[in-house]
Amino acid sequence: MKFISVIIFVSIKLAFSTSSILFGPGYPSKFACVSDSYALEAALYKLPKEYIDKFEKISLDVSRVVEPPEEIGIDRELVESALTIFDESKTLRNGMVYTSIEFKLQEHLARDYVSAQMVLASLNSLKTITYVRNVLNAFAKANITKYTGKVTDEAKYGLCSSFVYSDVAQLLDEYKVKELQKVKMENKRITHNISQLGRVKSTGNLWLLTGKANVSYINMLFLIMSFITISVV
Repeated sequence: MKFISVIIFVSIKLAFSTSSILFGPGYPSKFACVSDSYALEAALYKLPKEYIDKFEKISLDVSRVVEPPEEIGIDRELVESALTIFDESKTLRNGMVYTSIEFKLQEHLARDYVSAQMVLASLNSLKTITYVRNVLNAFAKANITKYTGKVTDEAKYGLCSSFVYSDVAQLLDEYKVKELQKVKMENKRITHNISQLGRVKSTGNLWLLTGKANVSYINMLFLIMSFITISVV
C-alpha cells in the first residue's frame, strides 16, 4: 500500500506538470507553474548556481541502467538461496532427528522460497525506477541547457519543468533507497534461515528460523500502467 501511495503522488504531480514521460519531455502546465512555486519569476528566471551544478554529472544518455556492485551481489545471493531451498526441500529428511517437525519445516522452506523469488523480482523492478529517475533528470538537464538565459514563454515553462522533473526524480530515488534497504534485510533473513537448517534438523527447534520480514513487493504492472497513463494526460 505504501508503494501505491507513492505512485499515486508521483502520478498526480506528473499529470499536472507534464504532457509526456515515456515519449519525450513535455512542458509543465499552468497548474504546476502559474503560481511560481519555485520563485523563478521573482528571480527573473535565473537559476541558482547550486541547482545547475547538481546536474553537471547527469548524463543525457539513459539507454541503460548500470547496476551497482552491491545490487549485483544481492541478486546472486537471492538466486543461490532459492536454488538451495529448492534442493533442501527434496532431501528434507536427510539428517532430521525429529521427524515431527517435517511438515512445519517444509512450510517454512516454501515461504522462504517464494519470498526469495519475490524479493528478487522487486530488486529487478528497482532498475525500472532507476531508469525513470535517470530519464527525469535527463529531461531536467536538457531543459536547463536549452532555456537558461532565455525569458520566452517556452523558456519559462521549460525551466519550471526542470524543477518538476528534478523533484519527482528525487522522490523516486528516496523511495528506491528505502525499498533497497528492505530487500537487503529480507535477503539477510533468508540467508540466516538457510544457515540454520542443519541445527533445526538436529534439534527440532523451529525457533531458530526467523519469520518473514516486512517487505512490500513492487507491482511492476501497476507501475508501468501508471506511467503510461501519465504519458497521455
